[in-house]
Amino acid sequence: MVVGVVLGAGVLKQGVPKRAIIRVNKAVRLWKKGIVSQLVVCGGYTNPAVSLSEAFVMKRILVDRGVPARSVLLESKSRNTYENALFSSRLVKSKDILLITDGWHRRRALALFKKAFSKKTRIACA
Repeated sequence: MVVGVVLGAGVLKQGVPKRAIIRVNKAVRLWKKGIVSQLVVCGGYTNPAVSLSEAFVMKRILVDRGVPARSVLLESKSRNTYENALFSSRLVKSKDILLITDGWHRRRALALFKKAFSKKTRIACA
C-alpha cells in the first residue's frame, strides 16, 4: 500500500494558496489512478487569522473532489516541513511513501522525511 503525504502550503484568510491547490489536485489524480490508496494531509494552525488547520482545509477539498473521507488522515499539528515529517512518521505505517509537494520544496522535504522514517521505508516525490 502506497500512502501519499500531501504537504501543507499555508491557509490564508482570503482562501487557499495556489501551491496548496496544486498539491491537492495532484493528490486527487494519484488517488483516482490508484497510485496511492491512502492520503495524509499535513499542516497545523499556521495562520492566527484562520481558525482551521491546513490539513483540515486540504481534506475538505479532497473530499469535495471525490476522495472518500475515510481515505484521508489528518496531521494537523505541524508548523513546518520538519514537523510534517516527524508527525507523519507517527501516523503512517506503510513502507511506501509518496510525498506530494511542488518542485522547489521536493529536495528539502525528501531529506527530512528520509530522516524521520525508518531506513526500510521507500520515499519518493510526486
